[in-house]
Amino acid sequence: MSAADPSGGADEPLESPVADGAGGTAAPESVGRRAARGFASMTAVQLVRFVVLTGSMVVMSRLLTPREFGLVAMVTAVIGIADMFRDMGLSTVTIQAKELSRAQRDNLWWVNASIGALLSCAIALASPLIAWAYGVAALLPIALVMSPIFLVNGMTTQYQANLQRELRFTSMARISIGSQVISALVGIVSAYFGAGYWAIVAQNLTGALLGLVMTATAAGWIPGRYVRGSGTWGHVKTGWQYFASAILFYVESNVDSVVIGRVFGAESLGGYNRAVQLVRVPLNMISGAAGSVLVPAMARVQDSDEKLRRALRLQFIATGYPILAVVLVVVTVPDSLLSLAFGSQWLHLGAILSWVAVGAGVSRLISGVAGGLTARGLAKDLARLSLLNALVAVVIAIVGSVFGVVVIAAAIAVYIAVSWPLGLVILHRRTGIAIRDVLGAGLRLETAGVVGGICGTALFPLLPGMPAWADVLVAGMGASAFVGALSMVPGYRRDFREGLGLVEHFRSRR
Repeated sequence: MSAADPSGGADEPLESPVADGAGGTAAPESVGRRAARGFASMTAVQLVRFVVLTGSMVVMSRLLTPREFGLVAMVTAVIGIADMFRDMGLSTVTIQAKELSRAQRDNLWWVNASIGALLSCAIALASPLIAWAYGVAALLPIALVMSPIFLVNGMTTQYQANLQRELRFTSMARISIGSQVISALVGIVSAYFGAGYWAIVAQNLTGALLGLVMTATAAGWIPGRYVRGSGTWGHVKTGWQYFASAILFYVESNVDSVVIGRVFGAESLGGYNRAVQLVRVPLNMISGAAGSVLVPAMARVQDSDEKLRRALRLQFIATGYPILAVVLVVVTVPDSLLSLAFGSQWLHLGAILSWVAVGAGVSRLISGVAGGLTARGLAKDLARLSLLNALVAVVIAIVGSVFGVVVIAAAIAVYIAVSWPLGLVILHRRTGIAIRDVLGAGLRLETAGVVGGICGTALFPLLPGMPAWADVLVAGMGASAFVGALSMVPGYRRDFREGLGLVEHFRSRR
C-alpha cells in the first residue's frame, strides 16, 4: 500500500490488540464480542460521568453567576470552531481506515500536533478581536489563557483515535472518569475561593492536560519522526471531507450561542448555556456509550449492508426510549429541575430548558445516521447534509433573535424533529441499505414524545403543590410508566423485545 520505511518496520499494518491493559495479547475476538464488552464499559463510565458532571454543575452554578458562565461561553462559542481545524477530520480517518501503518499513525500525530500549535498562536493573537466583536474587554484574557488548549488537544487527538480504533474501551473509560473527576474538583475549589469565571477556565485547562497525559500513557507509544512517502496525505485528503462536515456541524450547534451572546449579552447566554448543559449531561450519559462503540464497530463491518442496518436500528431502540423518558421529565417539570439543580435565580429558563431538551433529544436519537455515513466513507454526502443543517440553523438564529431566546430554542428543536429522515434517505440512496424499519422506529419515538409531552404538561399542574424534588420524582415515575405502557402497542412491543435481546446479548458476551 505504501512505501517501505527505511528505518525498518515502521510501515507495517498496526495490530488491534485484544488485551486491554493486561500486558499481553489474547486470542482474536469478534467485533461483536469486543463491541459488547465496550458497550458495558462505556455504559458504566457514562453513569460515573453523569454523577461527576451533574454534581460539579450543580455546585458551580450555586457558586458562580449566569454572567460568569456567559463570559466563558462567549469565548468557547467562537474559538471552539478552531478545535475543528485542530482535528481536521483525521481522528475519523484513523477510526474508519481499513488499514493504518505505523508511519501513517505517527505522521498523523505530527499533523494534528502542528495544527494545534498554530491554532494556539492564532487564538492568542486574535483575543483582542474576540473582545472587540462582543464589546466585552474581559474576554481578551480569557481567550488568551485558553489558547494553549488547542496545542494540548492536538497532541491528544491521535492517541485517543487509536484507542477507539483498537476498541480499547476500558482504557477510554478510565481516562474519561479520571480526567473528569480531577478537573471538576479543580473547578469547584477555584470557584469556592472566589476565582469567578477563572474557575471554569481552570477546569477546562486541567481536563485537557490530564486527557493528554492519561491517553498517551494508555496508548503506550511515542511518535517517531515524520516519514515521507508513507501515503499519509491520502488520509489527510479524506480527513478534509470529514473536517468540512465537522465545521458545519459545529456552526449548526453553536450559531445560536453566538447570536444570543452578541444580541442579548453575557447573562442571557449564561442562562441558555446552563439550560443546555443541564439537558446534555443525562442525554450524553445515554447516547455516549452507544456512540463511542458504534462508530468504530460499524467501521469494522462497513461492507455488510445488513449489519449496518441492524446497528442503526439498535441504536435507535437502545438509546431512544431512555432518552424519551428523560425529555418527558424535563418538559413536564422544567421549573422544578432548575430550582433543584441551580436555585431559584434560574427559574426564568423553564421554557428554554423544555425546548432545548426536545432538540437535544432528537439530535442524540439520529446521531447513528452520521455514523452510518461515516462507516461507509460517504464524507461528501455527510458534508452536504451538514451544510443544509448549518444554513438552516444560521437563518433560525438570526431571524429568531428578533423574537427572543425561547423562539430560537423552539425553532431549532422543531427543525431537527422534522428533518432527521433526510439523513436516512441519503444513506439509503447512496448505499442501498434498507431504512424502513429504522425510520419506523424513529417515527414511533417521535409520536410517543408528542403524546407524552402533551399529557405531562396538561396533567401535572392538576396535582397538589409539592417540593421540587418530589415534582421531579413523580415526573420520573410518570415518564417511566408511560414508556413502559408503550409495550402494549404492537410496534413498540417489537422494539422493546429487540432492546431486551440486545441487553441479554451484552450480558452473555461479558
